Amino acid sequence: MFENIEITKTSKKHLKQIYDLYMSILNEKNTMWTVSSIPTVKSLKQSLIDSKTTSFVARLNKDVIGIVVIKKYDGRRSHVGEIGYDVKNEYRNSGVATLLIKNILKELKKTNIKYLIAWTADYNEPSKRMMKKFGFRKAGKIKNGVLKNGKYYDYILFQRAL
Repeated sequence: MFENIEITKTSKKHLKQIYDLYMSILNEKNTMWTVSSIPTVKSLKQSLIDSKTTSFVARLNKDVIGIVVIKKYDGRRSHVGEIGYDVKNEYRNSGVATLLIKNILKELKKTNIKYLIAWTADYNEPSKRMMKKFGFRKAGKIKNGVLKNGKYYDYILFQRAL
């Protein structure tokens, strides 16, 4: 399957498919997305195609099946980036997220980012495993920081040095 997956930097032509990706995962059990938090195509353009963001998409037959994003902080935290990623349900556990994260980590070597952080809900075991796979360590948590379906969960912070 990997030979057919193309990893490319995110561009304006991918925005509608990224929006569709986010909409497709809206009701999944591990997602942090809510209807009000899904960005519009216009806001995706502003947030993904700017100087503070590095992002890649995974494409299969020209369809976006995954995305990884690094948001760079400003000022005294300009050496820190926050990573987030999403993969369409039917392509999970196939190595797509691994390919995306490997590619973005290579790209980050060209930047001044020295540390990466990631947030995930305590119930999201696949994401916690992915963070550990790439050398992230638990750095803290916000107790009951996530409300999902009427239940509170801890919000876990991971970090790693580059």
